[in-house]
Amino acid sequence: KTVFEDLGGGILKNAWDGYNSTLFAYGQTGSGKSWSVIGYGANKGVVPMFCDKLFQGITEQKGKKEFEVRFSMLEIYNEVVRDLLNPSKKKQGLKVRQHPKKGFYAEGLKMAMVSNYQEIEQKMNEGTVNRTIASTNMNATSSRAHTIVGIEFTQKFKNEAGQETAKKAVVNLVDLAGSERVESTGATGERLKEGAGINLSLTCLGNCIHALAENASGKPARVPFRDSKLTKLLMNALGGNSKTIMIAAISPADINYEETLSTLRYGELGWNAYGNDG
Repeated sequence: KTVFEDLGGGILKNAWDGYNSTLFAYGQTGSGKSWSVIGYGANKGVVPMFCDKLFQGITEQKGKKEFEVRFSMLEIYNEVVRDLLNPSKKKQGLKVRQHPKKGFYAEGLKMAMVSNYQEIEQKMNEGTVNRTIASTNMNATSSRAHTIVGIEFTQKFKNEAGQETAKKAVVNLVDLAGSERVESTGATGERLKEGAGINLSLTCLGNCIHALAENASGKPARVPFRDSKLTKLLMNALGGNSKTIMIAAISPADINYEETLSTLRYGELGWNAYGNDG
């Protein structure tokens, strides 16, 4: 609730104003990212609380405007993009294409039209069941893939001149897989391969944020968005006019000192790139 009040409210306001927003949680495995973003059972995370508040606002404004809400949920596992609402296509994955106007997108991703919070909750539960998780020494239900929940919110109304107009906002709520140290997680075999893939894409994301920080300080730098599927799909969120919020999830345990320092450094990069405004 505290996280939502501090951060989620700003994303909700942005959506109503017609602006794009992205929130992502970064941190080591087991530090509480999925708990903050998705939540478990009665302990709702930012995503369900955002959706609930969004539909409360729609109910209040019914009759004044027309509304459309579309919901998607995908994961990036070992550089394969999977549609969590269409698990039949899970093995081959979705191709990431580039459009001259809308940028990178996952081709064939299911965008489900939802008309109330119960429908969105059902879709979220469906997608959560299809997520790739596994047990490691640090976390019994470690996310082995990055999960991106996408919400397209469109408001249709007549402007002052009586013309039909529409305002559209795209919201990305991202639960990154946990950054890992092999000796801490005890990963071997398939888990080890997954961890390497996770760390590689997180490094690519860090490189993009570092380059954006350089550009913000007046030093021209190329932003390597094309280096991973994750950064391709988040390109508009990171480099466009989107409001970007990062949750740095850290563990207070002394055995996680190095991982906590690493997460705080990552957060500092984001602060330098976007300042206290985003």
